[in-house]
Amino acid sequence: MAPRFTATLALVLAVGAGCGTPSGDAAGDPPPPAECPASVVPATARPSQTRDGALVTGRPSRALLCRYAATGATRPLTGTDEVDAGRVSAVVAALNALPAWEPASGEDGGCLLGEQAWYEIVVGYPDRPPAVLDVSPDCGVVSGGGAVRRMPSLTALLGLWA
Repeated sequence: MAPRFTATLALVLAVGAGCGTPSGDAAGDPPPPAECPASVVPATARPSQTRDGALVTGRPSRALLCRYAATGATRPLTGTDEVDAGRVSAVVAALNALPAWEPASGEDGGCLLGEQAWYEIVVGYPDRPPAVLDVSPDCGVVSGGGAVRRMPSLTALLGLWA
């Protein structure tokens, strides 16, 4: 009877040792993976800035560019690009270097309704859930988590994944 008790105790201790992962999930599960949403509903107004600071916080390990259709109220995912792991920090630096959005003379909070393709950037972390940034060509901004940045060039931004 003693060997069975020892084996059961060892199993309980081994399972219990996995508690308290860096993700903070009580069940010990890893954070969800960085994935592009299957569809998006684009914003029709420029987002409001509710915080200062970096557009991308922390130290992400992945950076996905999600591409969506150019028309429709709900736009389906049409493609996904992932930057090489060695270039994630350069992409994050470029995103965080985008200038703050300040309205130009005569510019209001509205966006052009040009029916352009929509993009999202999903940054994945090894120890927490991913963050999603909206890239709005119609509004000329990149926003996420309350931060809003002007996007001087959509071509340059998309080129980070080339």
